[in-house]
Amino acid sequence: MSIWSEMQPICRIWQHPEFIPFAQRSGMADAWDK
Repeated sequence: MSIWSEMQPICRIWQHPEFIPFAQRSGMADAWDK
């Protein structure tokens, strides 16, 4: 299932205010850029 799904509770993950900073710290953002 995609993390960008509109289904609850999945969409609460990427809507959480700490998700983007976590993604940047963990390297996920760099992987998405590739």
